[in-house]
Amino acid sequence: MSTLNLVDKRENAFTVVNLINVLLSSVNICCVVFNILLDPWMALSNKFFLGAALTQVGILCWYADQIYASSSGVADAAYESSWYSCNIRCQRALLILIQRSQKPLYFTALKFRSITMSTYSSILTSAYSYFTLLYTVYRSD
Repeated sequence: MSTLNLVDKRENAFTVVNLINVLLSSVNICCVVFNILLDPWMALSNKFFLGAALTQVGILCWYADQIYASSSGVADAAYESSWYSCNIRCQRALLILIQRSQKPLYFTALKFRSITMSTYSSILTSAYSYFTLLYTVYRSD
């Protein structure tokens, strides 16, 4: 079984889970930070939960980003491998490899968005935006 098949199977198996994880992480992080400010007695357990939520989505985005970055460099590495000094069969094989690797591998959140470290950044930005809105509404009451 090739790596491409494994990536496709993993993508098909987890794409819905990835979407739910990406969508709910911002709301989850926002609510935990808000609870930390409201209830000092529960602050310690909420801080542990916040750390777990940040770690969970961070690891998902980091590994997905590593796969994306690694697959993006395959074409360049094959091109820089002195392919022109190989025999014709090897040159053709490398040409196919270079053509296939022009499209990097990536995991998505139900095909809506690729998951990378910029996704993690946008999750944190969204969580902060939700938190400031929630905190502003709470303080105005």
